[in-house]
Amino acid sequence: MSCCHAVTELSALASTQFSVDATRRTSRARALADTIAAG
Repeated sequence: MSCCHAVTELSALASTQFSVDATRRTSRARALADTIAAG
């Protein structure tokens, strides 16, 4: 595996992880907002 390929793989992995974290955070915030609105 070339160095450049490793960097590409790593950045793809990092961006995937970032979007997963962002999605979790968004859904948690939405659930919290729904709870407040319902309460």
